[in-house]
Amino acid sequence: MSATMTAITRRPLLAVLTAVALAGCTANSGAEPSPTVHTASPLAPYLSLLALDADAQAQITRHANDLIAACMKDQGFTYDQPYVPDRPVLGSDDMDPVQWASVHGYAIATGELVVPAPEAVHRSAAEQVAYDAALYGTGTGDGVAYDWRQEGCMGSAYHEATGGADEIMADERYAALFAAIDAVTTQVGESGEVAALNDDWSQCMAGTNHPGFVSPQAAQASAEQALGAVLAEQPDPSDLERLLRTVSRDEIALAVADATCQRTVDYPARYDQLLWTAQTALVVDYRDDLEALALAQG
Repeated sequence: MSATMTAITRRPLLAVLTAVALAGCTANSGAEPSPTVHTASPLAPYLSLLALDADAQAQITRHANDLIAACMKDQGFTYDQPYVPDRPVLGSDDMDPVQWASVHGYAIATGELVVPAPEAVHRSAAEQVAYDAALYGTGTGDGVAYDWRQEGCMGSAYHEATGGADEIMADERYAALFAAIDAVTTQVGESGEVAALNDDWSQCMAGTNHPGFVSPQAAQASAEQALGAVLAEQPDPSDLERLLRTVSRDEIALAVADATCQRTVDYPARYDQLLWTAQTALVVDYRDDLEALALAQG
């Protein structure tokens, strides 16, 4: 099963956090000061509506899918290509990450087992062109600021579901700010400190009989590739479920090892401290833009 992935909201830059507090402590006179410990991202007060966690994104997707279906129905079509399947989302229940992984894996191949495929709809070439035009619109075009009004039912649905966040993200007034946030995130991801963190995690993974992965992102990507390889073969429906169960079993084992090793090396907290420390200078440099952005979000 495939879905057309046309993203109109930015990838999440930060976890959703409602407040920011900086806590630091100083050692006895003459000793090196302890590094500042951040309890939240310094950007959180300014990006609370745009920096959504996975569960909030899933809720927006569900709402948008309902709006897309209604919009397409108004134009005489049955919406049979969900933007993202309604799959379980880490953090949306009371299970800790290791327990969640033991049930859902990464919700990749395991999600395919629980999400029913839509009924096949056979359209003529002309009907498919009309369907796509209704769903995706004419497109804004290269070099032109994004305009949800040109993006069909998908554009209008996500505009409504995000409360107009798509327009804020496309506003040229904040282009330099978002570019700076992306740059800081990239720099941290490529830093020696994160390389050392990934090495700690990788050694732990090797000890769980999952060697060769350089980062948690690489582990999850391998699960996506495994599913893609199965679907690319276009197996008969009678074989598909059996193949998915095999891939899902391997995915769950990998995801459990990943979550366990992230806990062992304190991966999320260590990474967050590196990122949040790097973001402190950005807040100083872009304070006016951030305050304007917070005001624009309402």
